[in-house]
Parts: sequence; structure tokens; C-alpha cells
Amino acid sequence: MHWPHSRARRVRLLALLAVGAAASVLMTPRPAHAYVLWNVYWQNNGNIQYCESSMTGNDTTAFNNALGNWNGQGLPIHFSGGSCGVHIFDENDGANGYTGYTSYSYGSTGCNGWGRLSSVSSKLNPYYTNNEGVQEVQSTAAHELGHALGLGHTSDQGTLMYPNEYRYINRGVYTPQADDRSGISYIYNSCGGK
Repeated sequence: MHWPHSRARRVRLLALLAVGAAASVLMTPRPAHAYVLWNVYWQNNGNIQYCESSMTGNDTTAFNNALGNWNGQGLPIHFSGGSCGVHIFDENDGANGYTGYTSYSYGSTGCNGWGRLSSVSSKLNPYYTNNEGVQEVQSTAAHELGHALGLGHTSDQGTLMYPNEYRYINRGVYTPQADDRSGISYIYNSCGGK
């Protein structure tokens, strides 16, 4: 006579365990940070000078929007036109697999043994960007500017520094996200003027 009552109790218990397991998977917190550093930074208290070379309309709009997005985050950095610390441009490199590319050089080492940036080149490839919408190109431009500030690639698709266009296609990311901002804050609050 106790079998149906015990069985019902076991079914309820199993159902509660299943719900609890599903909730724990869905509510697992993201890591405190996923950002990756290139171990380089701008020494000039976060005032980063940039210059633009002639670009196609889509690329110009995307870079200007990306600059505004980085500047509008309340971060300890600011892009401003002037001398050419960061050179932003586009160059048709054909089907090389890269929509954007950033390279840098640094002089001496400073804070944390990191390199002090002396020049950065961030470019877009119109071979690809001419076939994309402005926000998708902006995602690439803002990503390249993240490199220009000292951020590396992350494995988190929900961040701007994810290394391919799936950050935009799958997540709609085209502006700096919380993790990207945390990485920049870490770099420039630690080393900005040093």
C-alpha cells in the first residue's frame, strides 16, 4: 500500500532535482573577467591621439562611430584627433581573411613591465567591409581600437574583443561591453600616467 505514495514522492524528488540541476546550469555566473591584455599601454594619461587617412564612406562612418563609443564609456581613456599615435585607415588587402588588422610598436617598458606604446596602425579591409552594414563594420573598427588600447582577443562571444564577426552576427555586439571596459579600466587605472 505504501508503493504508490513512495513512488509519487520519488517522482517529485527527481523532478525537483532535475529543476535544481537545470537552474544551476542556467544560473552559473560568468567569470569575473574574460579580457586578455597585450601588456602594452599608452603612457599619456589615457589621452590617445589619432589621425585618419582617406577611407571609403562606410569605413569612415564605422571608425568615427567606434571612436565615439569608446569615448562615451566613462573610461580613463579618450581618443582625440591630432598627432598620429593611432593611425586609422582602410586598405584593400583582397580576400586575406581579415576584415580588420592592428599592429603596434612600443619603446621602453614601464608599469608592470609592459611596453609603452609609441605607434599603432588599425585598418579595415574594404574587400570585406564594402559588403557589410555600418554596425557590422563598426564592430570590427571598435574591436581594432580595443587592440590599439592594449586589449587582446577573448573567448567570450559576448564581448567586443571576440576575434571574429560572430560577436556581431550572433550577439549584436558593436560597442565596448562590460568586460571590455573592465580591461581598459584595469590597464589605465594601473598604468595610465606611468
